[in-house]
Amino acid sequence: MPPNTQTYKLYAKAEGTFLMYTMGDTSSNGNQLINGLFGALNVQPAGAEWYRSQVTADDLLLATYNANRPDQVPPGSLFCTPAGSSTCTFTVNGKSVNVIKTPDFGASPGLTKGGYLNTLDNHPLIDYNALYPATRLDGTAIPQELVGTPVLKMLDAKNNIAHTDLTAMITGPNAGRFPGANGDPNKPDPPCNAENNPALSSGITVDPLFCQNPAAPDRKQPYREITILYHGALTPVATQAFPIGTI
Repeated sequence: MPPNTQTYKLYAKAEGTFLMYTMGDTSSNGNQLINGLFGALNVQPAGAEWYRSQVTADDLLLATYNANRPDQVPPGSLFCTPAGSSTCTFTVNGKSVNVIKTPDFGASPGLTKGGYLNTLDNHPLIDYNALYPATRLDGTAIPQELVGTPVLKMLDAKNNIAHTDLTAMITGPNAGRFPGANGDPNKPDPPCNAENNPALSSGITVDPLFCQNPAAPDRKQPYREITILYHGALTPVATQAFPIGTI
């Protein structure tokens, strides 16, 4: 009973979505179910990373690489030609990418700092590992409970849930593609019907998560996970047992 806590460790034999619900309800009316003791357990492929798909404009700016934040753009990683221009090359994670650096707008005291790095087609260059800083570029404070927690990642460094999202983005390692059974994110796995099929190949073990399927030809790309639980049969209307939102 509250305020006590209980930790459960669950074993998932395979990836997929599984229904969880109370099995200790001794009432004849399903009182525990009505009070929200049910949900979905989503099991992702090994090595998967989870990211929020619904964020505020403020959060998106905080997760965009910015030349004024040394924690995101270390000295020596950004070269602009000519110096001071908006056309730059940014080196991150061992890769170099051509970017456009946004300028400052206005003048003091109403100066709005730029420095955000956008792709050449003007999309923000996202730092998927971004953490909430203590202050924004304009000096306004970030709520203390957010400082140091991930902006986009749904798990913190200790694998604690930092955010929830009804339509999370699921990616492979480093916010990229999945390696699949053959270990190469850019090489398709064998067809789903290749195992024990001499006409296709022999000795192949097919991974049902990543094998080629005509209905989903590129199965190594990141995907959006959507899980919906219909509970209209639970009367009165079921209530949510846990708060929905982010910390």
